Amino acid sequence: NGKFMVKLARTVEACAPGIPYSSNHYAEKENLGFDYMKYYGSFVDYPGMGFYPGYQAGDQYLFLSGVHYQRIAETQKPMWCLEFQTGSKGIMHRPYGALRMHAMLCLLNRTQMILGWTWRSMLGGEEQYLYGLLSHDGVPTVNYREYGQIAADMKKLEQYAFPYLPSPEVAVSYDYDSDWVIQYSPAQFRMSYKQIMTEVQRVFFDRNQDMNVVNLNDIRGDYKLLIIPGQVCMSRKEAEAVRQFVSRGGCVIMTACSATVDEHGQVFSTPRPGYLEDVFGIRVAGFARTDEEWSFSADSDIVRNEKGRHEMLRVGRKEPFVIDVLYYEELELVTAEEYVEFPDKKLCAVSVNIYGKGKAYYLAAETNADMIKWILERLTPELGLKQGIKVPEGIQARQIAPGQYFFVNTTADEITIPFSCLNEADSSETAVEYGVLHDCCYKGSLSLKPYDAELVIYK
Repeated sequence: NGKFMVKLARTVEACAPGIPYSSNHYAEKENLGFDYMKYYGSFVDYPGMGFYPGYQAGDQYLFLSGVHYQRIAETQKPMWCLEFQTGSKGIMHRPYGALRMHAMLCLLNRTQMILGWTWRSMLGGEEQYLYGLLSHDGVPTVNYREYGQIAADMKKLEQYAFPYLPSPEVAVSYDYDSDWVIQYSPAQFRMSYKQIMTEVQRVFFDRNQDMNVVNLNDIRGDYKLLIIPGQVCMSRKEAEAVRQFVSRGGCVIMTACSATVDEHGQVFSTPRPGYLEDVFGIRVAGFARTDEEWSFSADSDIVRNEKGRHEMLRVGRKEPFVIDVLYYEELELVTAEEYVEFPDKKLCAVSVNIYGKGKAYYLAAETNADMIKWILERLTPELGLKQGIKVPEGIQARQIAPGQYFFVNTTADEITIPFSCLNEADSSETAVEYGVLHDCCYKGSLSLKPYDAELVIYK
């Protein structure tokens, strides 16, 4: 547990004073994990993890990327990937370039160290079919060749602004207790906490935007925006931290189901969101599910997908968009105002309340990436948030330093990136664009082959 990790860290420090250390513990393991966010400040020197994203930048990668951010938390230090995928169980390799792509994504997301697991494919034990850099007979595999390219790339990049360590303006709360509450009551909370955090990670992946994962009991940074996604369990101390954040001028977004139970796991006998009804200026009066067929109207937009047969929810009237969710709430506005509605339901979809010097937004649907992205687009100019680089879909990009832009193609298609998306001074006609990884100059745009990456610098 967390206390053991703290004791272990003190032992390491005593035996090897001044030596950096890390750990790839599995705090998020179901039934066997521990509250990392509660203890990390007492035992983490360099954040570490095992990174096994599979071979595509899909939901498994997004979930693992969220864990990646959680491990970094507010340490202001880079990640050490103490285990990094080579092959997989029963899969030697697929497709070539995907491992390198994930390594480049990790560099883009504040990583400093990548160690392949495993070196030689094991001759026995439960991981004997988890293929490594060498085959069972000791001969190098295709993984070995790809890791050679990763090492050569990192050698080229080491003189530039890596590890990338931004100062995010947005914080996202993570609550270990909420994960347990959701697991305990799956009939009520049908969206797992893993799904909730994956949806949030999808937002920042698509927007090419940095964020920090924070513990509401111990927020250390100075943020303009705080997002609280599906935090079912809300303690008095956490609620007071949110109250102070908003009253001092911060902006908070909270999604449905949040603050349903207190720190003891008991449902609130006072209006929801518990402890925070005054901050958000609402009362959650009820809820409905989009798969309740008796509620379908004649003009309902009914779909059938992996969620089953259910109704899509339309948001807004002037520029409506549709979200795919299974749960939404009926809000009573007390001091809050309606920001946007579910027009087909004649219900408030997003409320906004002025509290102190700040604002509190409540999203009356389960955590949904499209809905969060929609409101972030509108709040970005108001809050003065730094926008992510607007590149073609499938490209991840960051400006890692003045005049230094890092791009990663996460798809199996070649994609062209126009440099007009960059800083105005760097995209001028007189700028010289040099690609570090491919050792060539570009003019006006960059074409990245499948799973490829490039660091473009301007001189």
